[in-house]
Amino acid sequence: MMRMLLRVCLVSLLLVSGALRAETAADTLSATLGELKNLAATFEQTVRDDEGEILETSSGTLQFQRPHHMRWEVAAPYRYLILTNGQSLWRYDPDFEQLTEEPFSSVSQTPLMILAATADELASQYDISLVSGKETRQYVLKPRQKQSEFSRLVLTFTEGKLARMTLRDKLGQETSIALKNVTANQAPIAESRFIFTQEGAS
Repeated sequence: MMRMLLRVCLVSLLLVSGALRAETAADTLSATLGELKNLAATFEQTVRDDEGEILETSSGTLQFQRPHHMRWEVAAPYRYLILTNGQSLWRYDPDFEQLTEEPFSSVSQTPLMILAATADELASQYDISLVSGKETRQYVLKPRQKQSEFSRLVLTFTEGKLARMTLRDKLGQETSIALKNVTANQAPIAESRFIFTQEGAS
């Protein structure tokens, strides 16, 4: 009887400690992202299939600003633009002159908008774990909702700066986004950078 009670207590402690670790990871990530008021960077994106073969590489620029402002602009090998001001979300393909616009409703619409998430949003939408190294810190996010666009997202911080985002979809395809020339918390970025205009997209 005593052994059974000890086992029950041990299992309960493990479950509680696991929940605490998840909560701590969400709080820590939220605090880290909360310090990020705005960010500008260049990026290199690599897409691999489930066997690790490279399917596509691209590069461009990223601008982000709280609350819920983002400009993601692919420059090579083709051009493509995604931007939002927190109210509307635009996707523009200049080669085909194709524009789509929809209301911006959730940070889960695009994984990059996780940068703007609050602690409550992170904790309610993702299971989060933390892996710390000597100079790097990785947050592993797994969506709670089955209809999410991805199955796993890893945010890698090097010396306190966001350096890489790695996404894995439900079919095993992996997208790695390496950030370079990162500047953070500079002068506010003009609101016009996050609103679609034909002149601003050209």
